[in-house]
Amino acid sequence: LDQRLDADAQPRGDRRQLTSAVSNLLDNAVKYSDAGSTVEVAARLDDGGVLSVSVADRGIGIPARDLERIFERFYRVDQGRSRDTGGTGLGLDIVRHVAANHEGTVEVESRLGVGSTFSLHLPAHLVADPTTSPTASPTTTDTPAQELAR
Repeated sequence: LDQRLDADAQPRGDRRQLTSAVSNLLDNAVKYSDAGSTVEVAARLDDGGVLSVSVADRGIGIPARDLERIFERFYRVDQGRSRDTGGTGLGLDIVRHVAANHEGTVEVESRLGVGSTFSLHLPAHLVADPTTSPTASPTTTDTPAQELAR
């Protein structure tokens, strides 16, 4: 696991939901990657204050024809793999709902045989200002991405 986390990337929102979203993305990245390959997690703020949490793998990738449907409830790219990898086809639907609940978005970039990158984007007003936040101190609790990256 390779992590690149912006220290100022402190989301405000439902901690349980945000942790669930990042956990689902990490779980998929590990499931669909070869043993020993790297999964990268990054959390960063853009110039407009939008927080992006990205999970990238070097796994099997997703066919272009399936990219529009992968966030649908119970949708599986390959029904045959469900026996090998487990799961119900709910993980990415959960991520989509968490993004919507936080006025954000989720997107995917993927190439077969190369891997996938999923990015959860949260609007600026849901990102704590590190200069005024009461949690901005050396004892700040970890963000959901930091908790899961440990």
